[in-house]
Amino acid sequence: MDEEKAEWTFSGYRRRWMQLSMGLRGMISENSTPSGAGDAARERGHDVEHAQAENAEGVVRFGYVQFKMILFEENPSVLSERVRTVEKVLGNLGFGTIVEEMNCLSAWIESLPGHSYPNIRKPLMHSLNVADLLPT
Repeated sequence: MDEEKAEWTFSGYRRRWMQLSMGLRGMISENSTPSGAGDAARERGHDVEHAQAENAEGVVRFGYVQFKMILFEENPSVLSERVRTVEKVLGNLGFGTIVEEMNCLSAWIESLPGHSYPNIRKPLMHSLNVADLLPT
Protein backbone atom coordinates (compact mmCIF):
# COMPACT_ATOMS: atom_id res chain seq x y z
CA MET A 1 0.00 0.00 0.00
CA ASP A 2 1.38 3.42 -0.83
CA GLU A 3 2.12 6.07 1.78
CA GLU A 4 -0.87 8.29 0.98
CA LYS A 5 -3.44 5.49 1.21
CA ALA A 6 -1.94 4.29 4.50
CA GLU A 7 -2.10 7.85 5.85
CA TRP A 8 -5.76 8.12 4.84
CA THR A 9 -6.53 4.80 6.56
CA PHE A 10 -4.68 5.85 9.71
CA SER A 11 -6.61 9.12 9.81
CA GLY A 12 -9.85 7.14 10.00
CA TYR A 13 -8.48 4.87 12.73
CA ARG A 14 -7.22 7.84 14.74
CA ARG A 15 -10.53 9.71 14.44
CA ARG A 16 -12.47 6.67 15.70
CA TRP A 17 -10.15 6.07 18.66
CA MET A 18 -10.21 9.73 19.66
CA GLN A 19 -14.01 9.78 19.49
CA LEU A 20 -14.11 6.77 21.80
CA SER A 21 -11.64 8.36 24.20
CA MET A 22 -13.69 11.55 24.59
CA GLY A 23 -17.15 10.06 24.79
CA LEU A 24 -20.36 11.79 23.80
CA ARG A 25 -20.39 14.25 26.70
CA GLY A 26 -16.82 15.35 25.97
CA MET A 27 -17.54 15.89 22.28
CA ILE A 28 -20.65 17.96 23.03
CA SER A 29 -18.94 20.14 25.60
CA GLU A 30 -15.72 20.20 23.52
CA ASN A 31 -13.84 19.18 26.62
CA SER A 32 -10.23 18.46 25.70
CA THR A 33 -9.55 16.57 28.93
CA PRO A 34 -11.45 13.31 28.63
CA SER A 35 -12.48 11.17 31.58
CA GLY A 36 -10.56 8.08 32.69
CA ALA A 37 -12.98 5.80 30.88
CA GLY A 38 -11.23 6.42 27.56
CA ASP A 39 -7.65 5.67 28.64
CA ALA A 40 -7.38 2.54 26.52
CA ALA A 41 -8.87 4.35 23.52
CA ARG A 42 -6.42 7.23 23.99
CA GLU A 43 -3.53 4.76 24.06
CA ARG A 44 -4.77 3.22 20.81
CA GLY A 45 -4.97 6.71 19.33
CA HIS A 46 -1.34 7.29 20.29
CA ASP A 47 -0.42 3.95 18.69
CA VAL A 48 -2.01 5.18 15.47
CA GLU A 49 -0.05 8.44 15.69
CA HIS A 50 3.16 6.44 16.11
CA ALA A 51 2.27 4.34 13.06
CA GLN A 52 1.55 7.52 11.09
CA ALA A 53 5.01 8.84 11.99
CA GLU A 54 6.67 5.59 10.89
CA ASN A 55 4.71 5.72 7.64
CA ALA A 56 5.70 9.35 6.97
CA GLU A 57 9.37 8.62 7.68
CA GLY A 58 9.32 5.62 5.34
CA VAL A 59 10.75 3.36 8.04
CA VAL A 60 8.17 0.67 7.30
CA ARG A 61 5.34 0.14 4.84
CA PHE A 62 1.82 -0.88 5.74
CA GLY A 63 -0.66 -3.19 4.10
CA TYR A 64 -3.42 -5.70 4.66
CA VAL A 65 -2.37 -9.28 5.29
CA GLN A 66 -4.24 -12.54 5.04
CA PHE A 67 -3.03 -16.02 5.79
CA LYS A 68 -4.75 -19.19 4.62
CA MET A 69 -3.96 -22.79 5.22
CA ILE A 70 -5.75 -25.26 2.98
CA LEU A 71 -5.70 -28.92 3.92
CA PHE A 72 -6.52 -31.69 1.46
CA GLU A 73 -7.09 -35.32 2.39
CA GLU A 74 -9.21 -38.08 0.88
CA ASN A 75 -9.94 -39.72 4.23
CA PRO A 76 -12.31 -37.50 6.30
CA SER A 77 -11.14 -38.86 9.66
CA VAL A 78 -7.49 -38.17 8.83
CA LEU A 79 -8.45 -34.69 7.62
CA SER A 80 -10.33 -33.99 10.88
CA GLU A 81 -7.29 -35.03 12.90
CA ARG A 82 -5.01 -32.80 10.84
CA VAL A 83 -7.41 -29.88 11.22
CA ARG A 84 -7.42 -30.32 15.02
CA THR A 85 -3.61 -30.45 15.03
CA VAL A 86 -3.32 -27.26 12.97
CA GLU A 87 -5.89 -25.49 15.17
CA LYS A 88 -4.00 -26.51 18.30
CA VAL A 89 -0.60 -25.41 16.99
CA LEU A 90 -1.87 -22.07 15.68
CA GLY A 91 -3.92 -21.50 18.84
CA ASN A 92 -0.82 -22.04 20.98
CA LEU A 93 0.95 -19.40 18.87
CA GLY A 94 -1.86 -16.91 19.48
CA PHE A 95 -3.58 -17.13 16.11
CA GLY A 96 -7.29 -17.71 15.66
CA THR A 97 -8.55 -20.19 13.10
CA ILE A 98 -11.73 -20.51 11.09
CA VAL A 99 -12.61 -23.87 9.59
CA GLU A 100 -14.75 -23.40 6.51
CA GLU A 101 -17.35 -26.11 6.03
CA MET A 102 -20.36 -24.71 4.17
CA ASN A 103 -18.32 -22.17 2.26
CA CYS A 104 -15.21 -24.25 1.58
CA LEU A 105 -15.28 -24.02 -2.23
CA SER A 106 -15.60 -20.24 -2.13
CA ALA A 107 -12.82 -20.03 0.47
CA TRP A 108 -10.56 -22.11 -1.76
CA ILE A 109 -11.31 -19.98 -4.84
CA GLU A 110 -10.62 -16.82 -2.84
CA SER A 111 -7.21 -18.22 -1.86
CA LEU A 112 -6.08 -18.16 -5.49
CA PRO A 113 -3.99 -15.19 -6.68
CA GLY A 114 -6.14 -12.31 -7.86
CA HIS A 115 -9.04 -13.09 -5.52
CA SER A 116 -7.69 -11.45 -2.37
CA TYR A 117 -10.13 -8.55 -1.90
CA PRO A 118 -12.95 -10.54 -0.21
CA ASN A 119 -10.50 -11.78 2.43
CA ILE A 120 -8.89 -8.55 3.54
CA ARG A 121 -8.58 -8.42 7.30
CA LYS A 122 -8.11 -5.34 9.38
CA PRO A 123 -6.09 -3.66 10.81
CA LEU A 124 -3.06 -2.76 8.74
CA MET A 125 0.19 -4.55 9.47
CA HIS A 126 3.59 -3.08 8.88
CA SER A 127 6.39 -4.77 7.01
CA LEU A 128 8.43 -5.66 10.10
CA ASN A 129 5.47 -7.52 11.65
CA VAL A 130 5.01 -9.48 8.43
CA ALA A 131 8.74 -10.28 8.38
CA ASP A 132 8.45 -11.66 11.92
CA LEU A 133 5.65 -13.99 10.81
CA LEU A 134 7.41 -15.39 7.74
CA PRO A 135 9.32 -18.65 8.09
CA THR A 136 13.10 -18.46 8.14
